[in-house]
Amino acid sequence: KKTISLILKNEFPITDIRYVINSEDLSKNAVKYTTPIQLTKSTKITASLFRNNKPVGRPFMKTIKFHKAMAKKVTYQTKHVKKYAGSGVVNLVDGLRGSKNFFDGKWQGWLSKDMEVIIDLEKETIINKITVGAMEDQGPDIYYPTQIKVFTSLDGKKFTEQIEFNRAYKANPNTDLAEFELKLPNKTTTRFIKVFAKVLPKNPEPNRGVWLFIDEIIVE
Repeated sequence: KKTISLILKNEFPITDIRYVINSEDLSKNAVKYTTPIQLTKSTKITASLFRNNKPVGRPFMKTIKFHKAMAKKVTYQTKHVKKYAGSGVVNLVDGLRGSKNFFDGKWQGWLSKDMEVIIDLEKETIINKITVGAMEDQGPDIYYPTQIKVFTSLDGKKFTEQIEFNRAYKANPNTDLAEFELKLPNKTTTRFIKVFAKVLPKNPEPNRGVWLFIDEIIVE
């Protein structure tokens, strides 16, 4: 239904959670959380446990970004590993981003296999940019894609390549998140978008596979 129902919880059994939306001041304008927050457009949420009418601890901050592919149909040309399915068929277009913990339920993973998906926007739509969210954590063999391609089609059969992005492998001791932005020709009109992400062809460590982890494909 293209609506996100946001539920707030914390580890304390008796809680007073309060929140604000977008640029509101948490200390002055916080609203007590009682029921799930219904979101229908891009929204920034800031929330905290309150004690004696004052925020306690580090606040939770999250931006939920709605975009043109939100909740649209995704067809997988290459299937992710079942263990890392995220939230299922809407994972790549649900507006919810993954953390640096690849077990958090927001990531889909491909093992030694390229990702290729087709998104149906349901009608002809003008698009300007595709953003692919990815993770790199080389310790457990998770690497950024080495190439991303975007194709468009009006009928879902004949696809035209619009843009290609390439990056070289770099050793990285950290766990990092990246958004790879691909800007399309001005006012590209399409209904179907095919996104291809190439896995690192060979693990620098011998006899080990290579993981590709993607959490969202943002269409603007």
